[in-house]
Amino acid sequence: MSNETMSTARETLGQLQPAIRTLARLCEVGAFASLPATDVQAKTKYADGGMRPVVVVSAHEGLSDFEAWREILGIRPEDVSYRELSTSAVLVAETLWDGVRVEIHAYGPMPVSGVAVAA
Repeated sequence: MSNETMSTARETLGQLQPAIRTLARLCEVGAFASLPATDVQAKTKYADGGMRPVVVVSAHEGLSDFEAWREILGIRPEDVSYRELSTSAVLVAETLWDGVRVEIHAYGPMPVSGVAVAA
C-alpha cells in the first residue's frame, strides 16, 4: 500500500468534528450529563456509501447502563438488537441525535436458561 493510499484511508480530526461536537452537546444537556460514561468514542464508520461521523457508547459493566442511554435517547425497545457471543449477551441500538448517529452497545452476562429475554 502506498503512502498516498494510507494517508487517504485514515480519518482526520476534521472528519470527527461533527461527532465530537455532538458528544460535547450531550455533555451539556442536563439529562445526558448524568448518564454513565462507560466507554465513549467519537469516530467515523462506513455507512450510506461513505465514512460518517458517529458517537459510540459501550457499556461493559452490564445492561443497566445501556438501558439508561436507550431511554434518554428515545430508542424504542423493539429497535434494540440482541445477540449472543460465546460468553456474553450483546445489545445494540442506534439513533440520530443532533444530525449524528449515536450507537449504544452493551455487553453483559448471558441470560439464565429458561428465562425469557425481550428481543
